[in-house]
Amino acid sequence: MSGAGGFNGVSREDFGGLPAVLGPVILVHGQGMVALVYGAGMAAEAARVLAQVRDAKVAHALGVLAGVFNQTSSQLCRMMGWTEEMLALCNRDIELAFAGAVAQATGPKIVLAS
Repeated sequence: MSGAGGFNGVSREDFGGLPAVLGPVILVHGQGMVALVYGAGMAAEAARVLAQVRDAKVAHALGVLAGVFNQTSSQLCRMMGWTEEMLALCNRDIELAFAGAVAQATGPKIVLAS
């Protein structure tokens, strides 16, 4: 990683506002797919937090939002020709990118092969 908040000299703005750590994932899967999968993960985490609020109106609103998001994202995936397998691989690569960033941030480690 190089540059202020970028990847190989490319700024975060060049990734459509996605975290720069996702630069290599974008190169493999494309910005649209990465944005959708990353956004779905963020939305799922937000829904998890909101689900802890014990209020009928919040629960109903959360259900509506989840339904609309699922319908819209499913339609986009069909239009783009993205399969569940492709999305799963993208999700895996996003998780690995963030795991690698955490590993780099915590310093060098010795990895033993088994």
